[in-house]
Amino acid sequence: MLTEDVKAGIKRAWDAFWSGGVTSPVTVIEQITYLLLIRRLDAPGWAELRGAGPDQLVEIVTERLFPRLLSHVEDEPGCRVALLRDAEFAVPGPALARVIALLDHIPEGDRDGERELFDHLLDQAPRYGKQHFGTPRPVVTLMVEMLAPSPEDSVADPWCGPGGLLAAASDYVRRTAGENPRQKFYGAERNQALMRLAGMNLLLHGVGEAELTQRDPLEAPGRFSVVMTNPPFGGRRDIESVPAGLAGLVRTTKTELLLLVAASRLLDAGGKAAVIVPQSVLFGSSSAHIEVRRLLVEEHRLDAVVILPPGTFLPYAGLSAALLLFTKADSRTGDVWFYDAAGDGRRDPLSDDHVADVLKLWERRAGGERTERSFLVPRREIAEHGYDLSPQRYRRLHEKARLMREKARRLGDVAEVFPGWVEAGELGTAADVPDAGVELRVLHPSLLGNDLPRVEELPVRLEGKVSKRFLMAGDIVGRDLASLRNWTVLPEPYTGAQAGRGLLVLRLGDDSYPAEYVAEYLASPQAERQFANQGAVIPRLTPAALADVLVPSCDGGNREITSAVLRVREGAAEVSRIQAMLDESRGKIFENGTSTQRRTRLMEAAELSLLTAQNLRKQQEPYRVFQQSYPYGIARAVRRMRHSASVREKHEAALQCAEALILSLGIVSLAAAADRGWRELDEVAAWSEAVQRGGVSFGHWLGVIRGVGVMARNSRDEVAGLADATATRKGDKGLISDLNELVSLRNKIRHGGGPRTPAEVERSLQTIQPLVSRGLTGSSFLSRSDWVYPLKLRWTPQTGGFHVSGLAVMGDHPDFEPIGFDAGRPLEDDRLHLGRVS
Repeated sequence: MLTEDVKAGIKRAWDAFWSGGVTSPVTVIEQITYLLLIRRLDAPGWAELRGAGPDQLVEIVTERLFPRLLSHVEDEPGCRVALLRDAEFAVPGPALARVIALLDHIPEGDRDGERELFDHLLDQAPRYGKQHFGTPRPVVTLMVEMLAPSPEDSVADPWCGPGGLLAAASDYVRRTAGENPRQKFYGAERNQALMRLAGMNLLLHGVGEAELTQRDPLEAPGRFSVVMTNPPFGGRRDIESVPAGLAGLVRTTKTELLLLVAASRLLDAGGKAAVIVPQSVLFGSSSAHIEVRRLLVEEHRLDAVVILPPGTFLPYAGLSAALLLFTKADSRTGDVWFYDAAGDGRRDPLSDDHVADVLKLWERRAGGERTERSFLVPRREIAEHGYDLSPQRYRRLHEKARLMREKARRLGDVAEVFPGWVEAGELGTAADVPDAGVELRVLHPSLLGNDLPRVEELPVRLEGKVSKRFLMAGDIVGRDLASLRNWTVLPEPYTGAQAGRGLLVLRLGDDSYPAEYVAEYLASPQAERQFANQGAVIPRLTPAALADVLVPSCDGGNREITSAVLRVREGAAEVSRIQAMLDESRGKIFENGTSTQRRTRLMEAAELSLLTAQNLRKQQEPYRVFQQSYPYGIARAVRRMRHSASVREKHEAALQCAEALILSLGIVSLAAAADRGWRELDEVAAWSEAVQRGGVSFGHWLGVIRGVGVMARNSRDEVAGLADATATRKGDKGLISDLNELVSLRNKIRHGGGPRTPAEVERSLQTIQPLVSRGLTGSSFLSRSDWVYPLKLRWTPQTGGFHVSGLAVMGDHPDFEPIGFDAGRPLEDDRLHLGRVS
């Protein structure tokens, strides 16, 4: 990873280029890469530059080193294009010194550092120009990892830009196959400067054979086993300029459709492709859109549709995009895998977390696992719906199928559904119709909000028109526009009022569902997914579509369900009230007044916000329950973790917490082994021998925990939860796996191999803390045990046993809670007693 010094050096070098009149990002990257290649190919010549003055630097590079570079690269047998033909050296004198200093921060021979430098230059280019010519790094990772090219594959990008996808494919093969691949790489690019960058990019990434051509991407030759590309969105071609082969497959002038078909034609039989497309390709209704989708589904094997978050290509492109994966194989059966990374509605770019989630679920797709974001759809189902590839359509269909299996009821079967009827142009104020009663009052859709207005405040229907249909108490009303629906149950005073156009009204016909429950469901994302979009420009929910919504049942009486829904709403309203109060306090800070008054208001707002945050944090602190209810050694370490003032202190507390957790689990395991007669277990015997030698390690403790856990499961003995807690989970994960990793990290750190710099400590903490958290969660049965320190033992003849008075050593308390209990045998003084291991 590039150091901060290198990143700062890049900025200084870029500024020096600008000062010297070189402002094109492509040119800057190009010139820096020339020098990088000179250093790589001519080490003695590079050594001449150290200590030379500005004028000497320019002379040495332009007259000797750069000409050598040109001849060297053109003679390279693996380079099938004269990458540097007509190249010119144009680094200003002051910038040249900056670049030399920059490159000297990367050790000679550090190929990874050189590649990272080039990639960082591409990432930073948009800061210095409006052009964005690279694919975002997470998108590149996603495409390459899903295609998983092998050393035998030939890889093509018909619109390669600076070659990022081709370089990433080469890196993937080298990383996974452990070799320097001599693969066939092909890239086409219409822009000569970008093509030159692509060539240098591939040289830096050690690509042996690369054919880069400056040509129309629709006319790319050859057949390849892997095609990946991120073509520009939008644009049209003259129909006369479309190659005959493409025009015969689909008649269109849209560039994104033509490039998609062109990519499919580049594939060998059995070859795989990954193509970024605008989302309009998935659902466009033109004959060309439908035909292209049919080709992918019927004449190829469409493997995956991944919807990218809306902000993935911002600020350079505002269109929403998707990734299509397909194989050149005739397969009309099977399933298409959908993943929707845009389902949360946010406009964030594709993140590394998104990528990790996509890849994890992609690997599991064969098992048919269905999540909120991903699912499989049979090809025949896609064909039945006009080859529509929008995940929303199939999510809605599958949601309905699931609800049908759960015996949910259709809304139209339990309620009358009708639209509002009074046009906005018919409305006036109360002054227009004196003494207007409720029968002339109209609930207009715009009046629906968090609180209904009083009936007396509603507008009136002019000319005294009274409808034969009127609203009733208990009716559920909402708007027909998405995001503004505001489903509301009408109170008694609204009986007799009229409904405005744009309103939808539901009148439940029986007591199957409480009105409040139905209104809450209609406001949920699950119900919203069932609503079919009506209309292309302004999607409206029709009464028929609303009647088709399936409402899931909920066990319980109407009064109980209604009460629970109202409590949910009360909590949400209180959160909104707190938010409004905090916003108001922020606004008051800068109202007119003296600086002293402003300071006072600032302090008041800060105090209010702090108190609110502290109270919320107490409820949400993930370690709070561990601190309050786990054995004292663990609870004390958790307290230190929560309240440590520095990262280093928190790091030490996390280690101590891991140690306390392992010791506590070990004590439970040994107690169980002694009680059950399992002292002869190999792991317990090894622990005992280590005690005799005076050298018990955390590895011995972990061995006892693992061994007793296995014995407990084989004996069908729960041991207060130890058996289940230590069981191996899917993927060889679980508590034992986490503890084993913690022991390895702990031993390395305690034996002198730990982090030293603040950055290293922070990275180490980021590794340890999730393991500790999972370990604590997986050991939750400890909070249900009794850890007692006995103080007094009294014989009780009536029971023939002993009554013990002691302190409960649970939780992080300054004074432990007194506890009393009966025991069948005397307990030793100054020993910890562990109860409820049964």
